[in-house]
Amino acid sequence: MGTSWNYAGVMRDGVIKNHSLLLRCAFLQMLDVATTLLFLARGVAEANPLVKWSISITHGNLWGLLAVKSLACVLVAVTVSSGRIRVVETMNRFFTFLVTWNLMALAVSFKVH
Repeated sequence: MGTSWNYAGVMRDGVIKNHSLLLRCAFLQMLDVATTLLFLARGVAEANPLVKWSISITHGNLWGLLAVKSLACVLVAVTVSSGRIRVVETMNRFFTFLVTWNLMALAVSFKVH
């Protein structure tokens, strides 16, 4: 018995959709790291207490951010593997908004200076 496909080319068992969801999540996490590093370089304090703590116990902003983002990606993979796709879709929407907000705030701050 082969894999069945729907009209959009997505496997009905969700493997390709889940893979895409994980890639989107990882990409958004990388964008969040990049925009956060830009904010920190401009002297803006980190607002997330977990990230702030992680940065404080590691050797630099990048390592603290990467530790938190790595943990987030592992948790997302576990969430997807347990079938809780909507949680990850909601999280991706939130991070899309967050990264967009960060980019707009950075654009305004560069224009002001």
